[in-house]
Amino acid sequence: MPQLLTCHCGEEGIFRCLECWKSPRFCASCIVETHRHLPFHRVQRCNGERYIQTPLVDLGLVIGLGHEDNELCPHIPPQHPPRQFTVVHTVGHHRVALQLCHCHGHPDPVRQLMRMGLFPTTVQDPQHISSAFTFATLTDFHIQSLTSKKSAYDYCEALCQHTNRAFSHTVTTKYQEFLRVVRMWRHLVALKHSGQVHGIDSVLSHHTPGTLAVRCPACPEDNFNMPDSWRNTHASRRYIHQRWLSIDGNFSAQKKKKRDDPDDVALGEGHGYCAESSTYRTYLSEIGETPEKSTCAHLKAVNMQNKAKFKNTEITGVVAVVCARHGIIQPGAVVDLQKGERYANADYALAQALRECTSLQDVGLTYDVACQYMVHLVTRFRQHFPTLVPVVSRMTALIPKMHLAGHKLDCGYRWSLNFTYGVGRTCGELIETVWSELNQANGSVKEMNHGHRHDTLDDLYSDWNWSKVQNMSDSLYHSLIDAQGMAKQAQIAFENIPVAPHVLVEWEAMSTEPYKEGGEWCSVYRPRFAKAPTQVAIFQELSLKEHAAERAGTAVGGDAVFLNTGLRIHAHQRRLKEQSRSTTGTDTTPQMEAEIARSRLKLRHDIEKWRKYQVEHFPALQALISDAPHEDPEEESLFLPSHFPTTSQRQKLGVYDLGLKEMELRWGEANDALDSVRLCIKQLSVNLAFKKKEIRGQRDNTRAQSILKSSISERDKYVQKYRVAQAAMIRLGMAADNTTYLPLRDTNLWMKAIVEGHALGDGRREESWIWWTGFGTTPSDASRTEWEKDGA
Repeated sequence: MPQLLTCHCGEEGIFRCLECWKSPRFCASCIVETHRHLPFHRVQRCNGERYIQTPLVDLGLVIGLGHEDNELCPHIPPQHPPRQFTVVHTVGHHRVALQLCHCHGHPDPVRQLMRMGLFPTTVQDPQHISSAFTFATLTDFHIQSLTSKKSAYDYCEALCQHTNRAFSHTVTTKYQEFLRVVRMWRHLVALKHSGQVHGIDSVLSHHTPGTLAVRCPACPEDNFNMPDSWRNTHASRRYIHQRWLSIDGNFSAQKKKKRDDPDDVALGEGHGYCAESSTYRTYLSEIGETPEKSTCAHLKAVNMQNKAKFKNTEITGVVAVVCARHGIIQPGAVVDLQKGERYANADYALAQALRECTSLQDVGLTYDVACQYMVHLVTRFRQHFPTLVPVVSRMTALIPKMHLAGHKLDCGYRWSLNFTYGVGRTCGELIETVWSELNQANGSVKEMNHGHRHDTLDDLYSDWNWSKVQNMSDSLYHSLIDAQGMAKQAQIAFENIPVAPHVLVEWEAMSTEPYKEGGEWCSVYRPRFAKAPTQVAIFQELSLKEHAAERAGTAVGGDAVFLNTGLRIHAHQRRLKEQSRSTTGTDTTPQMEAEIARSRLKLRHDIEKWRKYQVEHFPALQALISDAPHEDPEEESLFLPSHFPTTSQRQKLGVYDLGLKEMELRWGEANDALDSVRLCIKQLSVNLAFKKKEIRGQRDNTRAQSILKSSISERDKYVQKYRVAQAAMIRLGMAADNTTYLPLRDTNLWMKAIVEGHALGDGRREESWIWWTGFGTTPSDASRTEWEKDGA
């Protein structure tokens, strides 16, 4: 049984407060008096056996509104007794008695409640308000929802637990009322923090009127943080006034397809970070369907994306624009996606971000598909955003550093941040950090109505921007100190490169702009590799030599065509063998069997036609051909020079010189196969990363898996082509221990991650030999490239 103590007034102390630190025991009158300004403390009464919860209202506490010191109004009419209210505070639900002020000229009940730090659950019927939330509760939830991404539902459940830990299900939740109040609270806080309630538009008149967004204080902004003479800056230093932006899509920020309130609109519609809805919908209706396919480096992740149906989602994600150097989300530059990430969506987001960049001379953009996105950008803007055409026409677009590894080699020099003047150490990947933090709230955001979702996203984006601004001074300071040290080291390394003065003058005169030559993008930063010749190039060279010898009367031509045709027939045999193996079993259809039969008939015809030249020009092979079993055409030996593993055999049969030519063609065949294997591995790496991150559900996984199987099958086809060519070159005399054309094993078919960053331990692993074989540079070109890169 609890020990009874005496109140300081001498009465029996049967009450205690759970919120007061080391609460003494009180009598009823004293505990009411001491808690007149602490009406939401939880009080317990001792009944002689245990302590039980006792609301202060049951002890006579009445909270007076409209007067200092919570005193009751002296002009209370008899017909207006204290109102019974439910007030939700940070420690639970409280039943209290509130007495409104009735003095002459008294404010309405809503204002009286607000001035006391109580937010009513409704404003439509002020005379019948029965519940409210304390400002402390709304502030607490606001902070928790921004930092820990706690949902309103979980927070209301926690409040019920606070109210009655043992039987929380008996507490009537205020969840629906809380949702409405929180939306209004967030909007009011945004109006206050943005300065709109203080007339900030009259001070920053160059900003969009009514904006609630937190802006980047470090990015160049005319009439704000740039000197009056900035337009006179020398061309070599104009990069200091260049603003860099980044675009990226986030497929996790979805909205479920369900029954919504059609009248639900965002309170900050068009004034925050999410684009104004009606204008955006009109724009999309004018655009219509615009499917895009990526062709760069055979990256087919976008094709897989189109087949992932985003089941049961009305909005499949968002596209946003941030400042590339500081990660600040741009005002109005977040737009919803409907069917994956389309250029039309990215165009609208970019247009919103460029609205306040029209006076800047230089704007930069990073986008993971910039090489494709920029092709018709000016044309699209001329049609839909004509006032911004001058800005996009002079805009520099590049690919973020991590994503660049997933593109073909040309992109690595044409769209690289590393080789662009004035970029510094900008990586272009900062927007990815935005998603990693904000995606924690997507579980609750995807359930919201349209307007509620935009209000919540605007609030989350504002908090992200503010946290970046808070830490920006320290971050920029440490980055500056680090950059100064790195600049000194780089300068020393650059100056230590041994270059003759006259060579240095020649190199300094070279342009650093990429240019196209022979269908390939060239750059001073790109080593001029002694590119491994292709099979087609070698065949053309052999044909030219034969024609020259035939005109000179020193030889008879035709061997190059004969050999090249033989290699094509050999490849046809391999394909037909694989086709036959894949169609064996119960799943074989008559159509498949007919296709194989037609393919065999064509192959037999090609072999018989090819044999005529073979027997006529190399009669010593006649006996071997006659004695060979006439099996299915795919199994028939062609008796190419590589069929005979020794020099003496080839000399005896009169195909020694033909073997030398076959060696050259096989060399080109191996180079072609290796190049295709590398592209397939890169494509497979991107597709695997996309499937892991974006694909969900059995149906979409099945479709994605079929694409992956197709990619693996394509890769294996070229692997087999290389192995056949490499084995033939060894039989024709290439050293088995050569360091260029090594055996291609399954363990060589990999590369370090190019989408999600390197995995744990990749730094200790060496890349497979396939990524460096077949290339070489002259010493002078290698030195020039190293000098140019160090100076970049």
